[in-house]
Amino acid sequence: SRNVIGPSASESGAFGGDIHINAENTYGFGYHVWAHSNQNLIGGYDVGSNAKESLIFGNTIGVDCTHNSSTHEWTANGTADANKSRYLAVFGKNHTIASDCQSDLVYGSDNNIPQYVYRSAIGGNGNRIHGALDNSFVFGQQHHLGSNSSNWVNVLGYNNKIGLVSPTGDTDSYSGGNEDVNVFGYQNRVGAYLTDSTIIGYYNKIAGGSSSGKYESVYAIGYENTNRPSSTTYQRVFMIGAYLRAEGNDRVIVGRYNDGTGLPNRTSDGDGGTFFEVGCGYDSNHRATGFAVCHTTADGYHAYIGPTKIGGSSSGLKVNG
Repeated sequence: SRNVIGPSASESGAFGGDIHINAENTYGFGYHVWAHSNQNLIGGYDVGSNAKESLIFGNTIGVDCTHNSSTHEWTANGTADANKSRYLAVFGKNHTIASDCQSDLVYGSDNNIPQYVYRSAIGGNGNRIHGALDNSFVFGQQHHLGSNSSNWVNVLGYNNKIGLVSPTGDTDSYSGGNEDVNVFGYQNRVGAYLTDSTIIGYYNKIAGGSSSGKYESVYAIGYENTNRPSSTTYQRVFMIGAYLRAEGNDRVIVGRYNDGTGLPNRTSDGDGGTFFEVGCGYDSNHRATGFAVCHTTADGYHAYIGPTKIGGSSSGLKVNG
């Protein structure tokens, strides 16, 4: 009933009510379904698609279309043919997907994917994909991924935010530029322009760089760790534990509630620094580092046990209290 097969819809079919087929080799079924591009199978309730060569099923799904909720009409957006979404498999409810999606599998509920998502699998509930993710997958619930170009980003869990301009402040201002970033867990906050990094756990706050200088190799496993304890962001740091704060580049930090502020940092020419640090504090007001391995030009290789320095270049073993 009330089905419309357009003049260009050769080798097409409609099954149900209020089905509108305006493209060839396309089949629609269900109720309030609009198809505007070729080689599609579209069905469900209140579904409209301007994608090519795609498979779309569910409730209130729009792919590169504008919806009139009163008439249930889906009008195709004016996207150039070369930039249309294609090769999509979309299942679920309340998805909004713009142009330039390719080779993607989308399922779940309340996903909103404005544009430029390539070769991705996105599933769960309440995902917000803000553009230009390449070779990515997103699973879970209520993830927010930043705008602009990002490549090889993998997200799994609940309410992770990727591409934040200020992740330490947990704002909703987004940018992009992430490459090879993996985030698994719950409510992690990850900055933009971060590369070659992995964050696993709960509410880690990991800052990135800028469009003129990306930060690299930040690995955090655990709970509420950060590579930006104040106004400075550090990179090439590995944190395993809870409430850890990186106070310099090129550090491996384990334990909880460390205090690395007095330890030597690597110089601008790559000399020295603190290589390994063990936190042994018990809350944010009582931070402590129980053990650290360091190097400086003046003292050579040495270690700290608490505030006590052991070893140095001028003698085999010395203790400076």
